[in-house]
Amino acid sequence: MVNPTTVHKIKPSLNDMVYCANCGAAMAQTGQRYYCPNTSVDSGRNCPTKPVHADHLRYTVINELLNRLATDDVLQTIVETINETTNANARIQRQRMEQAEAAIAEANAQRPALLQLVEDGDKTYQDVAADIDELDRTTAGLAFESIVARNELEKIAFISDEQGIRDTTTSVDTWLGGNNPEEAQELLDLLVQKVTVSSESALIVYHVPMPAAEHPEGVTEDRVELYPSKNA
Repeated sequence: MVNPTTVHKIKPSLNDMVYCANCGAAMAQTGQRYYCPNTSVDSGRNCPTKPVHADHLRYTVINELLNRLATDDVLQTIVETINETTNANARIQRQRMEQAEAAIAEANAQRPALLQLVEDGDKTYQDVAADIDELDRTTAGLAFESIVARNELEKIAFISDEQGIRDTTTSVDTWLGGNNPEEAQELLDLLVQKVTVSSESALIVYHVPMPAAEHPEGVTEDRVELYPSKNA
């Protein structure tokens, strides 16, 4: 269980989303900054992209998202679009969970039959013990599968809840320091595909078109300025 006194220290991350705009390399977070790996001497390349402060980049990306989600109508549209994306995944996760639980029940049903073989003298206790150990390993793996699928369904349930999204998107500080960091991360992952970074700006590429007054079909990317004073 997460300690309520430390939950605000957990912030959504852009890890695995950040790429260099100049050379296309994935940028890794080291300490408080994202670095392009091709700026080092060891890489044999001299990419001009400077390191960008992780907190500043995260704040800038989420602030731009909030600008896009500024009205109730837009937020409702995004929720509906996300639901279309997550419904298929929900069916897959539910099937995964049900199949795992059915297989666990089937494995557990074999135990009495194995013990009966010992009583009937058809198998030694050592042989049956080995079979039961194998059942234990199988059911442990299936139980893990079921838990993972159930957790995914819980995340999907949050994303399908307009009020949950509304609570998360109240402000940048709420998104970054709210009481549900896992849900905040899930929302970020569903909305943002990648962020390509140069020394002066970042291009946010969205998974789903974001409603925009000037583009009825929505926009799939936004460019935002990165302030030199925040970079190092």
